[in-house]
Amino acid sequence: PAPAASGSASTPAGPGVKPLGVDLPESLVISNLSHEDAAKVYGNSIREDPRREVGIWEDVKTGERVVVQGDSATVDTTTVLYRDPEFSTRQWKMIEHFHPGAAATARTPSAQDFDVITHGQREGIEPRGAVKSEVTYIDPKTQKPQTTEFGYNPDSPTPYYIKYIAN
Repeated sequence: PAPAASGSASTPAGPGVKPLGVDLPESLVISNLSHEDAAKVYGNSIREDPRREVGIWEDVKTGERVVVQGDSATVDTTTVLYRDPEFSTRQWKMIEHFHPGAAATARTPSAQDFDVITHGQREGIEPRGAVKSEVTYIDPKTQKPQTTEFGYNPDSPTPYYIKYIAN
């Protein structure tokens, strides 16, 4: 199975996605999303509960996006995307995820985050090549969302990188 990322519940969504106004259970998967709708659901989840992680994954073949709700420390997709029969036959790519909290570490991807984006190559599922993703966090000074890009390029002399992006 793929690294870090648990639970099992799937909720289809579609055009005109609106805030739910309810706590989303940990490991809930909101599926069948366009790029735009996934961004809306992701943003709504962060606004409604900024104490928990949430992430966007994309089916690399179809382009379908899903949003997976996490807990205060992780978005565990191991069970929901890699073992659930509805999703396990597909190849998923982590697009971005939110790190809660005001600590400086909220803006930094974890070792587990790098493990997630390189998993396909290490398992021989994906071809060798550059991969990247993003961490969104709330800047403690401005209280506005900021982005950190992180990635891996096996052909670079320094294959792992972290880049803070001024939004």
